[in-house]
Amino acid sequence: MQRSSSRRLCARTLARVIASSSVLLGALGAGCSSDGSDGDDTPAPPTGAGGGEIVDEEATLARLELSESSLWGSDDLPVKQLGSVQFVGDTAIVSGTPRENDVEASIVMAVDARTGEERWRADTGRPLDGGGVGAVLWQITSSPVVVGDERDGVVLVEYRTQYAVEGCSRCPRNRTDAEGIAALSIEDGSVVWLRPVIPSVSVDDRRATPYALQTPRRLVANDQVAMLEVLVRRGDGFDNRVAAFDPTTGERLWQLRDVEVAFAVDDVVLGVEQRDPRGSKLQRAGITVAFDARTGARRWTLGSRDSLTSPMVAVPGVAAVRTTAEGRTLQLVDLNDGSVLSDLPPTVTCRSDGESVIACIGGGIYDPRLTTYDATTATLATSAQEVPSDVLAAVADGYVYVGNEFSPAEERVALDRSANVLSEPLPGVVVRATEQYLVLDEHEPGSTPGSFAAYEIVS
Repeated sequence: MQRSSSRRLCARTLARVIASSSVLLGALGAGCSSDGSDGDDTPAPPTGAGGGEIVDEEATLARLELSESSLWGSDDLPVKQLGSVQFVGDTAIVSGTPRENDVEASIVMAVDARTGEERWRADTGRPLDGGGVGAVLWQITSSPVVVGDERDGVVLVEYRTQYAVEGCSRCPRNRTDAEGIAALSIEDGSVVWLRPVIPSVSVDDRRATPYALQTPRRLVANDQVAMLEVLVRRGDGFDNRVAAFDPTTGERLWQLRDVEVAFAVDDVVLGVEQRDPRGSKLQRAGITVAFDARTGARRWTLGSRDSLTSPMVAVPGVAAVRTTAEGRTLQLVDLNDGSVLSDLPPTVTCRSDGESVIACIGGGIYDPRLTTYDATTATLATSAQEVPSDVLAAVADGYVYVGNEFSPAEERVALDRSANVLSEPLPGVVVRATEQYLVLDEHEPGSTPGSFAAYEIVS
C-alpha cells in the first residue's frame, strides 16, 4: 500500500505522542504502587499502562547468518506436509502428514538434528511400538509435545486403539475405539506409558453412545502436566472436559469440565472457563482461569460476563491476555495471582520464546510497532520505528522473526527489540527457531504445502 510522506509523518508523530503518554502513565502507575518486594533482587514486573519504554537503539544482537545450504528438509524425510519441529539435544522431533499416505494420517519421527538421519518413526499406518493391540498414532488435532531431555524424556502424542483392523486376528471384536495420550521414548520411540481418555467399551455397553459423541480436541503439556481436552456433544451444543496426567509416569492427576485449555507454564495451567459464576454458558469467549498443574485446584480468575478474557501467550511468571474491558485491549498478567501488571498497545499478534520473552506487534496497520517484555529484567519496551511486517512468526534467543508466506521476501527477516533488521531476507517462513537452528517453510504461496528445510545459525 502506498502512503504519502505527510500521512506517514503524521501517523508516526501521533504514534510517538501516544506512546510517550503511555510511558508517563506507566511511570505514574508504577510510582504509586507497592508490591511489597523491598530488598528482593528479582526485577519487579511493570505496572501501569502502555508499551513501556520507547526504544530506538543501535542493533543489540549480532547479525543473523545461516548456513549456505540446508542441513535437511522435505527432500530427505517422508513428510508431505510439515506440522511442527522441536529440538532436544542433538535430536529433532518432526511431525506432519506422511508422504506415502493420501488419506488423513499423521507421522512423528526423530531425526539427527544436524543430518536429518532417521532414528525412529511412528505413524498412523503402523502399531505403536509397545502400545498393545491396535494402538496407532492419531496426532490429528495437535502437535506432539517434548518433555524432558534426550536421555530419558518423552514425546507426548495422541493415540487411538483401532480394533476394526483388517487382518488383525488378535483385535477384540464389537468394541469401540479408545483414544488418549501416549508417551513415546525420545531415545527409541517405544511406548513409555499410554492412557485412554475416551475408553473402549463393548458396543452393547450403555456408555458406547456417549463415548462416540466425544472427540479429542487439544493436547497441552509441559514437564508438570499432560492434558487432553475432549469435546463432548450435548444436544445442540458442545461442552469440554480435560483429563490431566503426570507426563513422566502417566499417573492420572485430575479432571475438569467446561474449560478450554490454552497452555501450561511451570506449575500453572491457563485456560478459558466457559461458564460465568452464575453457571450461564458463555458464547465465543470466556473468563481466563488459572489452575495448579499438579492438583487442578483453581488459583485465580480474570474477567467477568461483561469483560471477557482469553490468554494469548506466556512465559514463566507472566502471561499476555486479551480482554474486552473498556474496549478490546491486551494486558500483561502476573501468573502467580492474576493481577494486571500493565496494559499493552492494541495488538495484532503475539508470540513468546516460552522462556523469558513475549513479543507483540500492534499499533495500527499503517505504522505497526514491536512491543517486547523480557521477564529476566522485567523490561517492557516498544520500538520507535515500525516493523517491516505485522505478522509475527517466532521468537528465539532474543531475535524476533516476522513475515508469512504472503509477505514480500524483504519482509521475512529477523529483528531485535528496536525493530532493527538483522538478517538478509530469509528463504522461507520461520516454523521453528532456536539458538542453533532455524526451520523454514519454503513453499510458494498458492502451491501445495510441503517444502521445508532446516538451517544452522552460524553467527
